[in-house]
Amino acid sequence: PLPLTPVTRKSAHELTAAEEDRILAAWLRMMRNEDGPGTSRYFRLALIHGGSSWPSTHLAAMQNPVPSYCTHGVECFPNWHRIYMLEFEQTLRRADLENGGDGN
Repeated sequence: PLPLTPVTRKSAHELTAAEEDRILAAWLRMMRNEDGPGTSRYFRLALIHGGSSWPSTHLAAMQNPVPSYCTHGVECFPNWHRIYMLEFEQTLRRADLENGGDGN
C-alpha cells in the first residue's frame, strides 16, 4: 500500500539530478514485462489511455483494436484525465517504493 502522507509535487524544472534519476528508475520499473511481452504496468496504463493493436493483447481480438478511452477534445476530458493521471502517479509511486524510495 502507498503511504498516507501527502504527496509533494515539484515542477520538472525544479528537480535535482538525483530526483530525476529516481523518477526514471521508477518509470523503467513500471515498464518491466513481468509475465511476458505486453504485461508491464506501463503497458496496462497505455491500454487504458488509448488501446493497442499489438497482436498479443486482448484488444487485438476486438473489431476495433485501437479504441481510444481518453476523451481528448470533449467536455468530460478534465474529469477523465484527472483519474487517469492519479492512477499513473500511484503506479509510479509503487514502483519507487519497490526501488527503495519513499514513494513521494
